[in-house]
Amino acid sequence: MLDNGIAVVSFQRLEYEPVSGDPISDVDVETDRAIIEVTTGKKRKIEQIDILRSDTHLNPSGKLVILFAPSYKKFVLANVLAAGYRVARSDQELLNIIRSLP
Repeated sequence: MLDNGIAVVSFQRLEYEPVSGDPISDVDVETDRAIIEVTTGKKRKIEQIDILRSDTHLNPSGKLVILFAPSYKKFVLANVLAAGYRVARSDQELLNIIRSLP
């Protein structure tokens, strides 16, 4: 993504609960403008992106969470969009969303 003018802040970062040290979740990709949850499967990811959007330990600055889901079909895609999330199904679409962010 660097050659596209988008700075990657972290890649496949595992976050831990500060007190217990237990794993909370992972952050697939974080750029200077957004967090990207990547799925190559067809299973639902709304719960995971809900966590990434709302957990202040994982997303302290409240960045937009984008689901990158090239394999999603229309029905599953519609559910994610109805929940208020941005979804990219191609590399170019992902780049366009990120570039459109302030």
